[in-house]
Amino acid sequence: MSDKKKKKFSDGFFNKKAELNEVVIFDKPDLSKIRVELTWEGTDLDLGALILGEDGTMADPEDVIFYNTERRRKTTVPFLNNPSFKPSDVFEGETLTYDDVKKAYKNKRLFFKETLPLSADEAVIGSWDDVTGESGEIIHVLLDEVDTRKYKSIVIIAAVAPAKIKRGETFKDAKEPVLTIYDAEDEEVLAEYRLSESHPNDDCVCVGKLTLGEDGLNWEFEPLSDGYTGGIEYVASEIYY
Repeated sequence: MSDKKKKKFSDGFFNKKAELNEVVIFDKPDLSKIRVELTWEGTDLDLGALILGEDGTMADPEDVIFYNTERRRKTTVPFLNNPSFKPSDVFEGETLTYDDVKKAYKNKRLFFKETLPLSADEAVIGSWDDVTGESGEIIHVLLDEVDTRKYKSIVIIAAVAPAKIKRGETFKDAKEPVLTIYDAEDEEVLAEYRLSESHPNDDCVCVGKLTLGEDGLNWEFEPLSDGYTGGIEYVASEIYY
C-alpha cells in the first residue's frame, strides 16, 4: 500500500470520503470496535470477510466469515434487521456449530437464522442475511481482539446472493452500494466509500481491506473494487487461499 495516498482520520481536512488508490489511517484514540456497514438498493447482496496472514492469504478455511460460516454464537437480543444491534455487547454462551445443537434445532437453516457467524479468534462478527437491502448488512470487528500474531488484514467482500446469481443477476443490479465504517462505540463515521464501478460481469466484489499499520497500533482502510465471478467461496478458495 506504499504507493497509495494516505489520509489520517485525525486530519482536520479529511471529509470522511474514501476513494480508490487511497488509504485511510484510523488514528482515532482508543478506537477498539468498528462497524462495517454495506447499504444498497436492488438485488440481494451478502457481506463477508476474509482474514489474511502476513503473506496476504488465508491459513485456514475457517478464516472465511460469511452467512455459511460454521462457527456461530447466539445473542441475548434480536439482531435481524436491527441497525443499532451491537453484538460485541450482547453475546451469550459459548461458540457453537450445528453439530453441537442438533437436538435443539430441527434443521440447520433455523440455527443459522438465530445465530451470527464468528471468526476463530472471535474478533470478526459476521452479518445477518438481509435479503431486502433495507437495513444493509453489517460486520463488526473487535480490533483489540484480533490475533495479530496470526492475522494482518481483513478483506471485505460483497457478493450477489446465490439465488440471485441463478436468475442471471450480477453486481450491476446492486444500485448505489456504499460501504461505511463507524466507530461502534460512539457511532462516529470513520470512512465512507461509494462504489462507482458497476461490475456488469461480476457477482462478487472485494470492496475494501482493513490492515494493521506498520506501527502495530493503528488500523488502516483501503477501498477496493476487485470483481470476480463465483461468489465468496470462489474468491476465498481460488484467490486468497
